[in-house]
Amino acid sequence: MSEDILVTSSRLQPIHEDHVAFWEHLEERFDDHLVICVLRDVPPEASAEVKENAETYEEYSGWTRRDKQNPLSEWERLRLAEIAVSNSNVLSNSVTVTFRERPDISWDDSLSALPVSRRWAFNVTKSAFDSTKPQHYESCGEDVVRVEFGKPSNHKGSKIREALRKGSDDLSFLPSGCHTYFRDHCLSQFRAHHHDQ
Repeated sequence: MSEDILVTSSRLQPIHEDHVAFWEHLEERFDDHLVICVLRDVPPEASAEVKENAETYEEYSGWTRRDKQNPLSEWERLRLAEIAVSNSNVLSNSVTVTFRERPDISWDDSLSALPVSRRWAFNVTKSAFDSTKPQHYESCGEDVVRVEFGKPSNHKGSKIREALRKGSDDLSFLPSGCHTYFRDHCLSQFRAHHHDQ
């Protein structure tokens, strides 16, 4: 008998409280084993043309490949996800955190390490980009669950990145337990990126 797997994936640039709230919601609502995928870094050769008025999954994905959208390395993002999960009473003993290749760069590679008996969970009220994902995944033959969870703390990655680049020391967006690691290993990435532009 195969295990039922529910998968969600994100860039986590950076992780914030809304990510963890969504994961906890999934864990409490579904009986499936939850797999949290941290999308791997963008290869240098995969930079995409960026369309100003994105409408499709492919166009939105191009925006997420830009350097300024991705200040943290895949290892830093994986560690933060693991720390957040370990500090959640809901998630600490019941989920798997793993890397995933970027589906917008190689769809087949992005599925290679995942179980066949899977379905994908998407927060369909989160953003315009996220609203394109379920349809794209279904067009690729994947089983999809649409979850109307919203953004409980209204955090937005782009605003967090911009504030940190400008020197903000406000880390209140971070999930429980992540502050020390982020301050010691991640904060400088935003500062360095800002000075390089």
